[in-house]
Amino acid sequence: MPPLAVPLARPAPIDDRALALLRRIAHDCRNSLSTEAEAEWLLASCGALLDELAQRRVAMAAITPAMDLSNVIILDAVR
Repeated sequence: MPPLAVPLARPAPIDDRALALLRRIAHDCRNSLSTEAEAEWLLASCGALLDELAQRRVAMAAITPAMDLSNVIILDAVR
């Protein structure tokens, strides 16, 4: 009998609501306040979150040098 295989799982898109829950779980894990299932979900989501963070950093690095700030005037703080 061949071993059972589980197809590669693909995480669902992480919307704003899911991101808020994952942030809460991450902070709760530091204080041992999360359940095992919550911690497992957090770990399962980390790959997609880190991929998005890496892509955002690449995009921001590409955008920042292209910005022309020669016409920007920095104003003093309003008193």
